[in-house]
Amino acid sequence: MTGYDRRGLLNEVLHVVAESRTNIHAVNGRSDKNKMAVIDMTIAITNLDHLYKVVDKIKKLPDIYSVRRVMH
Repeated sequence: MTGYDRRGLLNEVLHVVAESRTNIHAVNGRSDKNKMAVIDMTIAITNLDHLYKVVDKIKKLPDIYSVRRVMH
């Protein structure tokens, strides 16, 4: 996901994922000089409906620009 790098952004993302009862396996975040934050997260989803609900909740957070799924 990408968003504006502000204090508490990562914490809010983690909180939303935890509230949805989704296990987090890995998190990696970075920010550039233009205050653009990129957060990569590996989560355990049960089905596509579960994934869509988690993504929708993250997208509703302030300063989140985009959320996309990457399959490994």
